[in-house]
Amino acid sequence: MKKWLTIALMLGVVGTLVPTVLGYGARFHYMLELCSHFRLQYAAAFVSLIVGLAALRRWPWVVVATLGLTLDAVAVLPCYVGADRTEGVKPALTVLLANVHSHNRKTRPLLDLIAREKPDVVAILELSHDWQRRLAPLRKTHPHVVERAQRGNFGIALYSRLPILSSRIAKFSD
Repeated sequence: MKKWLTIALMLGVVGTLVPTVLGYGARFHYMLELCSHFRLQYAAAFVSLIVGLAALRRWPWVVVATLGLTLDAVAVLPCYVGADRTEGVKPALTVLLANVHSHNRKTRPLLDLIAREKPDVVAILELSHDWQRRLAPLRKTHPHVVERAQRGNFGIALYSRLPILSSRIAKFSD
């Protein structure tokens, strides 16, 4: 039983360390960026693995798991530790980002949210041609627009109350 538990914990370390390290390659390929979304969960997994491995006295694996925990903590802790420096400060610019999910047909909740929050800039992910048409009323309040509607989940748009001095939609990979 102890042998199988040790193997399971070691596989857990490897299985958690791989996406932790791959997440740091996000600047090289968008698929690697997907590994960077779960750093808090990876850190929690490493803590559990460290406890289990320490109980079994597997010190080299404890060190490896601790290194993995450190890699994730470096990315996560700044988001949670430190004084809130935004209290009482009015934002210079408000941005609302919405991933509309291109197959979703419920436009009204998004338009209501935008009307309620009154952001300066609205960024839309997964802009399809249908969503582009449905978001046309947004041009009344946000007349400065950069859009690239596409089939599938890859269209994007930016609607702004403020003038957009220049824009470019760049494609970073094939």
